[in-house]
Amino acid sequence: MKSFIRYFGGTIVRPFSTFESLQSDPKGFAKGFRAILIPAVLFTITAGLLAVGGALLPAPAILSLGGENYYFYQIFFALPVLLAGWAVSSAVVRLFGRWGKGTGSLRGTLAALGFAFGLPALAAWAGQAVFAGLILSGMSQEEFMELTAGSGTPRTVAFAGQAFVVAWILLLSVAAVRAGLKIRWKAIPVGILAASIFLAAVLICLR
Repeated sequence: MKSFIRYFGGTIVRPFSTFESLQSDPKGFAKGFRAILIPAVLFTITAGLLAVGGALLPAPAILSLGGENYYFYQIFFALPVLLAGWAVSSAVVRLFGRWGKGTGSLRGTLAALGFAFGLPALAAWAGQAVFAGLILSGMSQEEFMELTAGSGTPRTVAFAGQAFVVAWILLLSVAAVRAGLKIRWKAIPVGILAASIFLAAVLICLR
């Protein structure tokens, strides 16, 4: 547990060296899996709370599911979407890694991307947790929409938070690919591709 927390902190302050350490850790894959599993479970729990609170979507959904019941459905697909996004991104990284003549292992790549995706996912979950807390505390959907849709500090904070999550996941993904595949400059396009796949899965399915 201590080493997992150390990797968590290391991802924030020195991601590349942390991801390199994961490559030689015999339990690196399990720790990377845990890093992505935690936000996946939290998104599932929060979706349940929003469903109980009768929350409606604050933004249009791409999936053709009932807006009034969307968070109920999200209870069932939040976890598999995040895990699938992580797994597919890692597989694509390995595929393109051969173009870059990478020599790392798939397990090492999965371990590094687990932390690279997991921490930004936690930051994204924090916004949904705030939404759930406000709804459950008695705030109406209309009040919440007025708070976030109008110009002012809440809207600025919301947009800044989203931009931060996207930028952070891009940077961490490049560092993870560089460590996982043991490549240098080609890690930039491959890392951006990996982050884009994961972000697409999240943006399409989660609200």
